[in-house]
Amino acid sequence: MDTILIKDILMFTVALYGATLATFTYRRGKPKFEIDYSVVLMALADGPADALKLTILNTGQTSCFVKGFGVVGEDGKFLDLELISQVNRRLQADFKGNTLSGFTATNQKFNLLHEDREVKPNSTSVAFLSLKGQKELLDSNKSKKLFIFFESAKVMKKKEIDFKDLKFCKT
Repeated sequence: MDTILIKDILMFTVALYGATLATFTYRRGKPKFEIDYSVVLMALADGPADALKLTILNTGQTSCFVKGFGVVGEDGKFLDLELISQVNRRLQADFKGNTLSGFTATNQKFNLLHEDREVKPNSTSVAFLSLKGQKELLDSNKSKKLFIFFESAKVMKKKEIDFKDLKFCKT
């Protein structure tokens, strides 16, 4: 075999290996995350209230950096929901029958989206948006589509809110 042909084959093999490795590294480095929502009952300073809990789960190998989050309409406008920023630990609602009797604090702390601004790989961060006095706003938007929204530095995701899933607590 000609030495030039052998060199060409070796160079092609090295180039193919490099391209494959670069593609694999690029795809592995892209931010990947899942978003979800639920309505939770929280103890606020002025009494118990419903809150919309936005959950971001980073399923990728690199950190996601928070650029924005919230609830948007189908027209792209954000709903004016107040962010609950004073959440130090999880509170478990205690009920006697169907009546709220109080809250019990647990030692589980939350990673909050507005504090860290970084969701590390294989971890979860949450944000709480107050729904106190907002039931009418949500009811008026039932005919339209509402989405929870999360934007990382490179990726944006929206998930439609299913109003059948929103179960408001009765206090």
